[in-house]
Amino acid sequence: MVKLVDGVYHTMTAWSDISSMNRFVLSGAHLRAMKNFRKLGTGRTYGCIRQKLLDWQVVYELWRLYGRDV
Repeated sequence: MVKLVDGVYHTMTAWSDISSMNRFVLSGAHLRAMKNFRKLGTGRTYGCIRQKLLDWQVVYELWRLYGRDV
């Protein structure tokens, strides 16, 4: 999911399990993009494990409070 908040594009993904997420994060286009992240833009990231999906406002607040610069 992608959402524009205060002029900044944010993405949110949800995975059924950590191993599926890691396979995606550590391979293919995502891995290449992360290796070139500084050329593509700037930003912060935040990840968490939850039993249910959170709404955008909650996710945005968690990102704002706990996100780390990449």
